[in-house]
Amino acid sequence: MRLTIYHGEEDISILIVRLYKIKKGHSAARKAEQHLRKANPHLNFDEFAKTRFGSLIFVPDIPGLEHSGRTVHVRHGGQALLIQMRLVLNRIRLIRSISGDSIVTRAKQILLYVKSEDAQTRAKHSPEFGKHLSVVAAEASARIENADSLRLIHQKTVDQLEKRLDQHIGRLLENLGA
Repeated sequence: MRLTIYHGEEDISILIVRLYKIKKGHSAARKAEQHLRKANPHLNFDEFAKTRFGSLIFVPDIPGLEHSGRTVHVRHGGQALLIQMRLVLNRIRLIRSISGDSIVTRAKQILLYVKSEDAQTRAKHSPEFGKHLSVVAAEASARIENADSLRLIHQKTVDQLEKRLDQHIGRLLENLGA
């Protein structure tokens, strides 16, 4: 038995190509699908795209099919699986960072426009536009202020996930007798 994690495959056929040395649509793919379904009753393969990123997938040994090398054996899986799961957490950190940075960058761009000569001229000619501009400026400033607190919350959450990950992987390996 081998292990891997869900990487966001849209359907099981894409997963099979990642896990085994097999081409999509090959006749052995059906055999691989049957074995994967049996080994992973915790996954809903009928709505596979809704699977949570990083979910554990058991990859059975199938006579006549060779693993692609993108899985880890249960006996050696603790460290490798932990590395894969940590990579997922690092991706989450990166996505959160980029997301937070883009929110701040966009808010700063909005504030620059609000202060621009063009915006001020339009506000003088249209009181309605001026009122709208004030609201937009206040919302952009609030987004900038909230970005740091959101980053702290995200960091704390990811740190907690990492701690739980270590605990769950330890239990998993104990249960598998690895």
